[in-house]
Formats: sequence, C-alpha cells, structure tokens
Amino acid sequence: MNVRNALSVTSFAWLEIKRTHLWRFVVALIVIGCAVAEFAASIAVTESAHYRLIFYAASMRLAAAFVMALLVATSVLREIDDKVVDLILSRPVSRTDWYVGKLLGYVTAVVCFAVLISLPLVLQAPAEGLSWCYSLALELIIVVAATLA
Repeated sequence: MNVRNALSVTSFAWLEIKRTHLWRFVVALIVIGCAVAEFAASIAVTESAHYRLIFYAASMRLAAAFVMALLVATSVLREIDDKVVDLILSRPVSRTDWYVGKLLGYVTAVVCFAVLISLPLVLQAPAEGLSWCYSLALELIIVVAATLA
C-alpha cells in the first residue's frame, strides 16, 4: 500500500465532505434534535431530564447512522457517475489505496461528527456522554466501512 496515494484520496474525500456542506447539516440536526428532545421532556410526567437525554441519544444515533451512510453512498455514486473512480484507478493507485484513503477520510469526518453530536450529552452527563460518543464513533465507522464496500 502506498501511503502517499491513500492520503491523496483522503484529501479528495475531505473535499467531497466540504462540498456537501455536512457541517451545516450537523448543526441543524443538533438544533432540531435538542428541540424535539426538549418537547419530549415537557410531555414526560416524571424524570424529564432523563427522558430528554434518552430521547436525544436515541434519535441522534439513528439520524447519524442514516446521514453518514447516505453521505458515503451518494459520494461514491457521484464519483462513479462522473467517472472519477475510473480516472483514479487508471493512475498508479491500487484499489486498496483508494479504499483505505476513502475510509480514512470518512473516519476522520465520522469522529468529528460524533464529537459534535455528543456535545449536548457531554455537557449534561459527562461520563455517560463520553462513552456514548465513543460508541457512536465506532458504530459510524462500521457503517461507513460497510457502505464504502
């Protein structure tokens, strides 16, 4: 495996993430998730704080997995339609370098995505929020690797 080729493909993955404006969507997702969790907590009769955290964590985990799978799938499909994959593979870049480069780019995005989504949980329950962030990041890495394959 050529590290230089893999890092080159990683930079293209980051460029794709930048062009899709994922970070704006993440902020919007967090705001919507907090608002819906606050509404759900207001409906609860007792233990509204726990209900708020649980509702936010469950809905954000589902949304994060869906968003990352959709991002990777559309990115790869766009590259295939635009013949970028053919162009990359016609160069001295092996399929392993391409896969590892894409995976590395999306894994770094997943870690940033998981940290941003976990901020409301970490602020309210630090220990549980950090463990939730860690498990979310690992789950999203699996989702990205499976979608990329």
